[in-house]
Amino acid sequence: MVEFQLGTHCNRYIILAVSLIYLLLGVPVGTATAQGIPDDAPITYEDRVGLREEVRDLFYHAYDSYMTHAFPRDVLRPLSCRGDDGWGNMSLTLLDTLDMLALLNNASEFSRAVRWCTEHVSFDVNKTVSLFETNIRALGGLISAHLLAEDETLHLMPGYDGGLLRLAVDLADRLMPAFATKSGIPFGSVNLRYGVDANEVRLAAASPSRRVTRHSRCSCLCVRSTVRAVCSAGLRLN
Repeated sequence: MVEFQLGTHCNRYIILAVSLIYLLLGVPVGTATAQGIPDDAPITYEDRVGLREEVRDLFYHAYDSYMTHAFPRDVLRPLSCRGDDGWGNMSLTLLDTLDMLALLNNASEFSRAVRWCTEHVSFDVNKTVSLFETNIRALGGLISAHLLAEDETLHLMPGYDGGLLRLAVDLADRLMPAFATKSGIPFGSVNLRYGVDANEVRLAAASPSRRVTRHSRCSCLCVRSTVRAVCSAGLRLN
């Protein structure tokens, strides 16, 4: 059964998301054009607003469904409408969508979600997870939400104490054993409590550069020399 994902590879939704970002950033309509599309393309400001609101509705349909039927489990299965914890027992979908709540300027829900994560999420579990998915969704979600929360000009969460960064550092440390290979190319999965299993297949997941980029950002924020060293070695492979 296919598990619920907030994202989609459908071109229509990609266009909607780009339109939303343009409007959230306040980009003038005449300059917010895709490469190869002339400024006089037949799309009005009203069209862009309509696309923005459609994206907003799509997001909240997905988010509210997860929170109602699956939270605090990792994902929502769309057919059974039940939650599933097959991704590390870390409320993965919530971690993955913190930054979207900020982009939509939903400060109250963003603050509530951040507080819940800092109080309840723990990575000290005997679970083997996908290095790729955990890195881009959990670690990436924590770091991006931390950067948004600590930006006082956004007024998203006054008094934020850096709790998301502490979670990100803990998670990054637990993912680090996957990078202990002779080639520098990481294992595809890692146990969050015990590290890499002795029988782990020596097959790297796709796109190591995206994984080390998120670890590199984490190392810059927390000044972890061990994380920085691994990231530097990984980037040299690409």
